Amino acid sequence: MSEEKISFRVLLAYLSVFIIWGSTYLAIRIGVKDLPPALFAGIRFVIAGTLMLAFGKLKGFSLPNRNGLRDLAIIGILLLVGGNLLVVWAEKTIPSGLAALIISIVPLFMATIDSFMPKGQTLPAFGWVGIFVGIVGTLILVSPSLGLVEGEHLNPLGIGALISACLFWSIGSVYSRHHHVEGNIFTNSGVQNLVPGVVLVCIGVASGELPQFHLTQSGVLALLYLIVFGSIIGYTSY
Repeated sequence: MSEEKISFRVLLAYLSVFIIWGSTYLAIRIGVKDLPPALFAGIRFVIAGTLMLAFGKLKGFSLPNRNGLRDLAIIGILLLVGGNLLVVWAEKTIPSGLAALIISIVPLFMATIDSFMPKGQTLPAFGWVGIFVGIVGTLILVSPSLGLVEGEHLNPLGIGALISACLFWSIGSVYSRHHHVEGNIFTNSGVQNLVPGVVLVCIGVASGELPQFHLTQSGVLALLYLIVFGSIIGYTSY
């Protein structure tokens, strides 16, 4: 594959993460109004992971070895159980725009954590400037949706959950960088979605969410959007 084609694919993936993933916060906010958080997130990732693994099977892609599967499972649990579940739970009380703004500090967390790793990279001054410019840009983009209804107050637990989600997502991303797993991107992403999806469903069942699970039109549409655009397209791009 030519260098130009690789660069184009990287750019396309980069734009997909920013444009498509940015819209998933609103979809989560819509879905979590009707569906309990752990089951909502878990079903999304189980379906998305199954579809990606089925696609890989049809294409003849093989699964990674045992060590690779272990690393993919760890990455998926850190990102999607530790990270995404906290975002979904927080958005029951936190506006989607504010959630997106807080999650935009993930690169700041990642750069800091990676600098302490044995083979980590120290971000140059220009890189730090870029991170802060990105945070400011996110603030400008989402500022219209940050307003609260009169008399409404932010839930400090929700804010804490979002900051904790940033930490889990950053740790998972840094772990992924230092534990690269060879193989097809769809197969690897499928494992990273399916394993935490099963964990999330178990959490939902164990925490008594089943009686609260009632599918609605908006809930189903949010779930479908997150499966296709958030997981199959957005996550694989990431």
